Amino acid sequence: MLASLPVLSLSSAPPDTASASARPDALPLPSPLALARGLLGYALLGAVAALGTDPAAASQAPVGLVSAVGALALTVPALLVAHPFLTLRAAPQALVAAIARPFSRTGDLALGLVPTLLLFRATSGLAQLLLALMLVSAAALGFSLAIRNLVAAESGASPDSWSVWKMTLLAWGWSGLAALIGARLGIGVLWGV
Repeated sequence: MLASLPVLSLSSAPPDTASASARPDALPLPSPLALARGLLGYALLGAVAALGTDPAAASQAPVGLVSAVGALALTVPALLVAHPFLTLRAAPQALVAAIARPFSRTGDLALGLVPTLLLFRATSGLAQLLLALMLVSAAALGFSLAIRNLVAAESGASPDSWSVWKMTLLAWGWSGLAALIGARLGIGVLWGV
């Protein structure tokens, strides 16, 4: 009975949350606001690129959102299935957080790049090229952060070096697959191929 009661501390020092948040496997999920901001960044990047174009080209507006969300929606389940198959020990929540945080951060980056794309849209015909470069650079940053977070989540759950190597190879394979799918979706929306 007494063992189930919470322990009360009489010290005025705050609880030690730094050690819990410093653990790689304790990476929290981004807030819903951060995820919404990331989605907004990808959506606005494509919408700004389609401004002032003919109605047929306005179908290119969702390119950022379709390529980013589509690549994650099609590849993250495969990562979550392959992870226990390879006898790795990180929790699925840690893996999802390791991918969701870079997605929201690169969406913030895309939101910050919207004014630059708007300037190029208004002054030159290079908006399509710049949009493609912005999406590729955001994806490269996101994949590098996700690989680092995935490997850190596994190394926090299993100090075995072989498990960390397997997770590194799985993370690189997942990011390559996601990049190919995202590129195919983006090319399909941009150029209708």
